[in-house]
Amino acid sequence: MKNNRINNINNLSSPERYDYFIRKVSDFEEVWGLKDKEGWALMGSEEQVLFPIWSEKEFAELCKWDNYQPTPIPLDDFMEKLLPKLEKDSVMLAVFL
Repeated sequence: MKNNRINNINNLSSPERYDYFIRKVSDFEEVWGLKDKEGWALMGSEEQVLFPIWSEKEFAELCKWDNYQPTPIPLDDFMEKLLPKLEKDSVMLAVFL
C-alpha cells in the first residue's frame, strides 16, 4: 500500500505534487531535506544552486545520495532561519524532485 501511495504521488503533475507538498508540510509542520555531517545537500551548478526539499521522509529517501540522510526541518526553523539564509545566498528551492 505504501509503495502504491508513493507511486501515485510521484506520478502527479508538477503543480499537483506542489499542492500535495504544501498540504503535507502544513499538516506535519516540517520539511525534509538531505543532510550529512558536513551540512545540507545542495545541487545544481555555479549559476544556479538548488536546495532539495520534500514533504515526507519516504520521498527524501527515494532521492538520497552518498552519505546524506533524510533529515526533518521544523517548519518554524525552515521559514524563520533557513529560508532567509537561502535567499541571501541566492539558493533556490527544488520542491519534490
